[in-house]
Amino acid sequence: MSEIILSITIPTFNRCNELKKNLAAIYPQIQNRNVELIVSDNASTDGTEEYMKDFTREHPEVRYYRNNNNLGFDGNFMKCFQYASGKYIYILGDDDYLQPGAVESIIEGLRLDPIVLFINRDKIGKKAEKKSIRSEMLPDCNYIIKDKNIALKEVGVNITFISTLIIRNEFIEDYTNLENYFGSYFIFAYGVFQTMNREGIYVINTFDCIHPSANDKVSYDLYYVWFESYRKLLFEGGKLGGINESTIVEVYRTSLKKSLFWFVCHFRNSCDNAYTWNESYLRKNVKQFKDIYWVYFLLLKCPKPFLKVYYQLGRVYFRFLCRK
Repeated sequence: MSEIILSITIPTFNRCNELKKNLAAIYPQIQNRNVELIVSDNASTDGTEEYMKDFTREHPEVRYYRNNNNLGFDGNFMKCFQYASGKYIYILGDDDYLQPGAVESIIEGLRLDPIVLFINRDKIGKKAEKKSIRSEMLPDCNYIIKDKNIALKEVGVNITFISTLIIRNEFIEDYTNLENYFGSYFIFAYGVFQTMNREGIYVINTFDCIHPSANDKVSYDLYYVWFESYRKLLFEGGKLGGINESTIVEVYRTSLKKSLFWFVCHFRNSCDNAYTWNESYLRKNVKQFKDIYWVYFLLLKCPKPFLKVYYQLGRVYFRFLCRK
């Protein structure tokens, strides 16, 4: 039997409709390929079990596992590691959908034997095509990066999104102390940083592989997750991966000017629970950047009806900072 090159594992909980859509997008793409498809159900109560039993009866090559009890996100996530047998493992969010042609493009990238393959979300790597790195660009939308620091700069905040990351399965057994990061929201990213401490190449796939879900609300404390926990990930995880401190600071600063600024503006406007978020997490993790801090200081005081306007003004200011 040929080696399984890729394990696509989907952790799921009470998202049966999203899972149906996801499997419908993936299954036709893995036919006659050395790819396995696995679903790990975290004790769903919405009909996921019944649906998956019917699906695997029709498609017995698809593997379905169900936890007797809800293990939490991190616990179910770790189960995905245990079930995968392919050379590479791809943990795909149950509401992040692979676009037509995505699996073929991903496999082409994996044939380059990277230690990490980053797949496209929000145009990852598009700006790099215009730089000197273009010489490494390959015709099939994959390009090679040999420097881990450049790779992290290109990927930026997307290091936190599990559906953009594919890693070698053989490295997982070397992961240490992942349980220390349970509840961080970024457990997989800590594992990826440990992988980045190894020698090898990185491949960024610029094909539009994923249509990510568009969430208008979050149930967590946004200031804790994206200012406290994310900053800790970069500085502690980056150290595990041997990333230069200057690179970590640059990536965090860029995140503050772009993604995190949008997160606050967008979710403060859409979430009814925004008043419960602990502002101290934001303040203490931004204050070292004096030219950015005042923008967030005013943002916290900005009334909801003016957030969209304030976002546009902030973008203009941050573009000005980038030119300095």
